[in-house]
Amino acid sequence: MRCLRRVISLSVLGASVTALASAQPTERAPVVLRYERSGTAVKACPDETTFRGLVAARLGYEPFADHGELALLVELRPRGGVVAGSLQLTAGGAARGERAMSSAPEDCYELAASLALAAAVAVDPQGARAGPTAADPKTATPPAAPAAPPAAPPPLSAEPRPVDALSPKPPSPESSLDVLLEAGAVVSLGMQPGPAPGLRLGGGLGNGKWSVGVELAAFLPSERERPYATVSAHALYGSLLPCLHPGSGRFTVDVCAALSLGALFSDARGVTRSRPLTDRYFSIGPRLGVTLMASDSLGFTLDAEAPVALPRVHLLVDDAGVSREAWATSRVGFLGGAQVVFKLR
Repeated sequence: MRCLRRVISLSVLGASVTALASAQPTERAPVVLRYERSGTAVKACPDETTFRGLVAARLGYEPFADHGELALLVELRPRGGVVAGSLQLTAGGAARGERAMSSAPEDCYELAASLALAAAVAVDPQGARAGPTAADPKTATPPAAPAAPPAAPPPLSAEPRPVDALSPKPPSPESSLDVLLEAGAVVSLGMQPGPAPGLRLGGGLGNGKWSVGVELAAFLPSERERPYATVSAHALYGSLLPCLHPGSGRFTVDVCAALSLGALFSDARGVTRSRPLTDRYFSIGPRLGVTLMASDSLGFTLDAEAPVALPRVHLLVDDAGVSREAWATSRVGFLGGAQVVFKLR
């Protein structure tokens, strides 16, 4: 059934582009070809040499030259999980017609073949009609009488037309997952004795609308002076981040829940008795951010988090035989981060 639909789609495409014949010269005018592929999603698409061969096979000769009045631009680009193909014919710089269509990345060769058919009909309608057809001449039965010519469909317009309903449908967003890698800087307030800068590394899976990631954060030591002691602490912990990403493909708002577990390493100086301590660090809280994608694979994120410490860490010191609380984590802290995002499809 899938093959049948593709054959029907190619037949409909071939019938529609022949409408350009009335606007084209009958002689074989040389055509300058500009063939462009971009993005990792179109690596499997045919190269320019293959595309030239597809057009030549349809016409029976090579229509392209280094110089000519006619110019043909063919582009294949990734767009939203599918490969978008477009074809534009110009004469002396004036647009003569366009065609746009798309397919799943694995069907990019068939998309290029459809564009080659459209290109052949556009540059030489008579030659395309005389070229090979999809029917097998050995099995084709000649008609008893000449059939009336079908009504010509509307000519190609300068505006791209919608993809035919029988074209391969793009995969739904839920069926495509991206690998996400992140790295950046972060600063904490209230979770250590003083403001503490740190680094954050993370990764995860997502489809543009949601993601699940893991993250590792490490903070430099920070200090706080007390009349009876100087306390310092640094932290190391990992986080689980389920997120929603409402917005467009280039700009999203990131709404996440951050569950963090790790260790807080603290110490004190200038007291009667002191020893380094390691306390369990556990927090949960919301994280809000924005992400701007500069390209399909590179973006930047700014975020803010309000971690709730469960439980709070209390640092006690011995001041001449008197136990004093030198420092305690805030019930609700603050984390602010900026990072680079890499998206691998």
